[in-house]
Amino acid sequence: MFTALTENNKRISIDEAIPGESYLCPVCSSPVVVKAASSVNIRTHFAHKKNTPCLDNWKHDMSDWHFDWQSKFPLHNREVIVEKDGIIHRADILINGTVIEFQHSPISSGEFEDRNSFYKNCGHQVVWLFDATDKMKVDDCFELVWKRRTTLFSNIRTPIDGLFIQNYLPEKKNLLCIAAPDPKEVRCHTTVLPIMPENFLKEFGAIQDDDILSIQAIFEETKKSVLERERELRKAAESQRIAVSNAVFNHLSGIRNRHPRRF
Repeated sequence: MFTALTENNKRISIDEAIPGESYLCPVCSSPVVVKAASSVNIRTHFAHKKNTPCLDNWKHDMSDWHFDWQSKFPLHNREVIVEKDGIIHRADILINGTVIEFQHSPISSGEFEDRNSFYKNCGHQVVWLFDATDKMKVDDCFELVWKRRTTLFSNIRTPIDGLFIQNYLPEKKNLLCIAAPDPKEVRCHTTVLPIMPENFLKEFGAIQDDDILSIQAIFEETKKSVLERERELRKAAESQRIAVSNAVFNHLSGIRNRHPRRF
């Protein structure tokens, strides 16, 4: 976990924690310690002491990518405890009634479904963002596909409210919004503007900058662009129809003028 409680019951982020100090798990109140502070392979995080059970038994991503995304949101929105019927889990982000889960490490289709179902049953919208680095490619037909066939989206029983992927090409930071989850193809919504991290943050209320478009606003701009393009095509088709009609009329008029009727 990247967020814990101090002995005064205040939330603290891992980047503010001091190794050796006392911290508590927000779920079970058991002591946790700062782990991997000097590791180059694992992101520094809070962890329970050895053999300490916790009510939240889900595995949580400890990657730098995951931490960087969580850190874009206010501290009080990170790793929020969600409880229903005695079952407790930590949502990566809970903001304005929406749970956002960031996933860099592999996750089974079973746990994917369990998380969707749990948060939806708690009355929240559920949005996922996957780090797709090195997991996607463009095939011979210039279609975006998974490098390895995935079963993750094969049997989605609980509808989710948003599915995004990031970094499928080197040096690209834009996100793609998946239109239809598929185990082979990657069918994405086409937009006139790229969906960038700041658009994602605006969409879900992490930033309020009026100069940044939300994802929904980008979809609206795309819809306007499509409608405008359709109008232009209809206008061009109508102009062509009129031009053809005029050409035919002029041609027939020329024939009549060359061969006037005799009475």
